[in-house]
Amino acid sequence: YTTRSDYTLKDALKRLPGIDVEESGRIKYLGKDISGFYIEGMNLLGGKYNIATSGIPASYVNSVQVLDNHKEAAIDKDTFSDDVAINISLNDKAKVKPVGSYEASAGYGDGLLYSAKGSAMLFRPRTQVIASVNAGNIDGFALDEGKDFLKSDNDGDAVRKLAGDFSSSQPPLKAGRYISPSDMAVTVNAIHKVGKTSTIKGNVGYGSARSDCSYSFMGLYYDDDSGITISRSTSPGTKVQNPWMTLEYQKNSDNCFINERLYGNLEFTRSAVPVVLNGGMSSQSQSLNSMDFGSDFSSRWRSGGLLWSVSSDIKYSASPSYSLKISSDDTDILQSVSGKTFTSKNTLSATWKKRHNRIYVPLLFNMQSDRLTTERHDGGAAQGGNDIHLTKAVLSFSPQYEYSLQDFVLRAEVPVRGDVLWNGPEINGYVSVCPELYLNWKISARSTVRTELSYSRNIGDVLDFLTQPVQLDRTTLLAANGTASDSKYLTASAHYDFKIPMSQWFVNADLIYIRNWKNLLSSAMVDSGGILNSQVLFPNMSDNVMAQTGVTKQFAAIRTKVSLGGSYMHNEGSTMQNGIMMDYAGDSMVISPSVSSRPLDWLEFNYSGDLSRTVSEYKGMTKSYISRSHDISLRLSPVQSLIISASSEINRKQLTDDVYKTMTLLDFGVSWKHKAWKLSLDLRNALDEREYSYTIYDSVNTFTYEYALRGREAVLTVVLTI
Repeated sequence: YTTRSDYTLKDALKRLPGIDVEESGRIKYLGKDISGFYIEGMNLLGGKYNIATSGIPASYVNSVQVLDNHKEAAIDKDTFSDDVAINISLNDKAKVKPVGSYEASAGYGDGLLYSAKGSAMLFRPRTQVIASVNAGNIDGFALDEGKDFLKSDNDGDAVRKLAGDFSSSQPPLKAGRYISPSDMAVTVNAIHKVGKTSTIKGNVGYGSARSDCSYSFMGLYYDDDSGITISRSTSPGTKVQNPWMTLEYQKNSDNCFINERLYGNLEFTRSAVPVVLNGGMSSQSQSLNSMDFGSDFSSRWRSGGLLWSVSSDIKYSASPSYSLKISSDDTDILQSVSGKTFTSKNTLSATWKKRHNRIYVPLLFNMQSDRLTTERHDGGAAQGGNDIHLTKAVLSFSPQYEYSLQDFVLRAEVPVRGDVLWNGPEINGYVSVCPELYLNWKISARSTVRTELSYSRNIGDVLDFLTQPVQLDRTTLLAANGTASDSKYLTASAHYDFKIPMSQWFVNADLIYIRNWKNLLSSAMVDSGGILNSQVLFPNMSDNVMAQTGVTKQFAAIRTKVSLGGSYMHNEGSTMQNGIMMDYAGDSMVISPSVSSRPLDWLEFNYSGDLSRTVSEYKGMTKSYISRSHDISLRLSPVQSLIISASSEINRKQLTDDVYKTMTLLDFGVSWKHKAWKLSLDLRNALDEREYSYTIYDSVNTFTYEYALRGREAVLTVVLTI
């Protein structure tokens, strides 16, 4: 599947049938996130597999193995799992001696451009090591390289949720087009087998990411029969420093599994955001220090015909100092926040299995203690603050029955759960029964059907008790009414996948329905000077329908991969703005075709596109938005060592009812390879496009952004692979 232009493992993975690699580096197989990434059967990197896919040259890899029914623990080999993982098999060149890849780039655009990268690797039967150093201002990489794709995005503490990232929105465009970065990252990763079934692993890294961009924003907010417009332009500059480490011991035998992981993570963020708001100039600065430390232990063993399991995840998170300073001609605002969170998640379970029947009886006890303090000053005068100490304890008994017969699995679970919230002297208790039904049927070697029906409940967190407003940015305040949110979810999902590996046909489809009952209704008060976001005690309900599909066919005779993806989303709900309660509905449909073709050794063609339409309806009004994007590249190789390339990104966006904007970005490149060396010259944004605009709908409001783009750039790169 690889071509002459594929340099990294990530480049090659994109060409494999059934596998999708997102821009961030996240890997999916048949639409499902992978749950493990192995190199020669060893789990060196865990969820930070971007380090490998971006650092390992494609020439080192012999094959990629997809692991269906993936289970981390060998003791679970007789149990069912619908997880999927990837194992990378290396060629002899990479296994017999230390190897590495080294790269240096220099160029010029709006300023001097440079980049230097180096990766040293050792892959032995008992030991694996990857060490890398990257620095440069051409592309941003530090935050993606340190990202853990197996970690939930909701793991941050309350202070980090409040701080957010007000320095930039997220336009539907590659970050390298509009962000001017200055990044540095160092990682050292090692794993060693200390016995037949035991390993010890260490991962240490440091990332520093500095980014600058410039954009303007216009928000049209609904206000009865009229609209309120808030416009601002800003040039945010942000620096994030992130040292992290993990140490892990694992014993993984057929009769016993033990895993102990110690981890630590620090993050230091500084942002400076000058803002022109409705014609008035102001400045914002943000400072956040945060940390996470924890121990994650799990063990499983067999005794007396039962499979026993125990786990304990203890975590301490703290953001001891967060501050937001806003200065303008008419006001000076200082918002400070500090917080800490202690979390303990514990499970004890026993599993009994006889023939096709399996009974799983777990007892769970989780506890989370949050302390959150806020202070807000405007013009030097105190405007009130919060001092909240919330403890939440959850005790759950979740018996589960599973029937498994060859390729058929039926699972039923009835968790009985009690939640208790302590907020000072006030104690509130909740009792929930949340049944779940799961079916997985492997109809044949080619096709699988998976369905799930569940009822769940989520009781609120410390942010629900912010009775005094907290400043989020120049225009936005957040407050709550002191009542814990109580959300109930009914979820029904169906998945189908079909594959003929020999003929290289891969099909996947998903349909998901979610009904959400909430006791609190989102509310916003908007005027020309800002927005106050809060919630009011009012029962309400929302509905969400999501559908997605993907079809991939590999035509081996002409070495071509053709894919067609599609997604549809419909949502209905209620919101309150300026005291007016409104029902809204939204629809979004996206069609995503792609082609990757190498019909001749000297010719390569790639295309990917997104055709989308978004509709928003409220108060008898209907708004629609159409967007088209095309990413096209052509590579010619008239001789074995020479590659000439041209690529184009074409975006057509609807800005208003009758106004469209088309933007075309052109890139050119030429590269020459000789043995272990590669020399390339790239011209980026050859047409020197400088602006990019797009519009999004958010329930009853409309937001329009216009970003400044990086101009024309020329970059010379030298690569050595040994």
